[in-house]
Amino acid sequence: MGRYPGDSYAGGNPWQLLTAVLGKLFYQGASALAQSNGFQTEEDRNDWLSLLKIPHSATLEEQVKAAVNAGDSVMYRLF
Repeated sequence: MGRYPGDSYAGGNPWQLLTAVLGKLFYQGASALAQSNGFQTEEDRNDWLSLLKIPHSATLEEQVKAAVNAGDSVMYRLF
């Protein structure tokens, strides 16, 4: 299974790139959260906290740290 016909990167298996993109998503979320000083809607906040499996009482700093840790956890699996 490749990303396109004739794909030879890592044998055509897209898992490495997709895994890296998922890690990047967590890092970008952490950055955006820190820069915006929180979420615009309560629904977004609740979804993010649920995704990261952290309590709703978590501070902004704890939310950013959890997102970075999630990114690190995903990226660790690439090595």
